[in-house]
Amino acid sequence: MQRNYLIPLALLAAVALAGCQHTTPRQQYAAATPQAAQPAPASQDAARQQQASVDFRLAQTQAAPGLSELKLSDGSLWLLPEPVLTRADLASVEPRKTQQGQAYVRFGFSQAGAQKLAALSQRYPGKLLVLTLNNSLIAAPRIQGAITNGVLDVGFASDQQALNVAREIAGQGSAG
Repeated sequence: MQRNYLIPLALLAAVALAGCQHTTPRQQYAAATPQAAQPAPASQDAARQQQASVDFRLAQTQAAPGLSELKLSDGSLWLLPEPVLTRADLASVEPRKTQQGQAYVRFGFSQAGAQKLAALSQRYPGKLLVLTLNNSLIAAPRIQGAITNGVLDVGFASDQQALNVAREIAGQGSAG
């Protein structure tokens, strides 16, 4: 089984800012999140209103035309204005640990989401895949290479942080 461990660039900066805090402060992302293209049935509307907004956007550290700037304490990231993956592409989210004890969240994608992830990871190795939760920057892992198994593992500084992120996405609590 192929495992892709991605190191969050923004997490390093956030950990430096967090000091002894247990959770990493999130950077607010000001761009508007696009609404779903197709209206959901009424029973799904209520459930979606309670769910956190989850987006993955391609980004890089250099400015380029058509990219939006996200200012961080130690520099800027330049993001595509539209997400390349969203909550609709997710099938599962689960906090985990490596054998060495490093906390991470495993994102499992639907068949359509896995196809998108494979295509963008093959086309954009070396770029960042910024994860936003309710329009706040959570992590910015670098795409190391093709991700063809439909699974994205994103590392976090602590077990609690990984658990909080997974719970917030699953609709079970705060990513605080």
